[in-house]
Amino acid sequence: MGDGFKYAFTYIALLSILDEGYLVIEEPEQHQHLKSLEYPMKYLYWKLSKNSRIQVFLSTQSIELIDYVLKARRKYKVDAKIFKIYLKDGRIIYVTYTPGKAYESRKEIEADLGY
Repeated sequence: MGDGFKYAFTYIALLSILDEGYLVIEEPEQHQHLKSLEYPMKYLYWKLSKNSRIQVFLSTQSIELIDYVLKARRKYKVDAKIFKIYLKDGRIIYVTYTPGKAYESRKEIEADLGY
């Protein structure tokens, strides 16, 4: 069993028992192949569509993972926001993208990620 499978299994298992609270998932693309992240993202948003008392914070540097998130969010009708966070002149700056704005700004987000 690879590290990516173990990592995905861990947050899927946590989601399956979590009734309320927060779950932080840090850069899941670092642990497994991007294509294999599609199922966990679908499960994540299916679970969120059934329970609005759970908040998930997901960090990524992958445009493909952002695409999976936006696709799953649309399918399961779950509210989601994308935040771009960066440092400028010693200050932390953030930009909030609604899902619609994220679709419109996809090329800009992709360029910022270095693709």
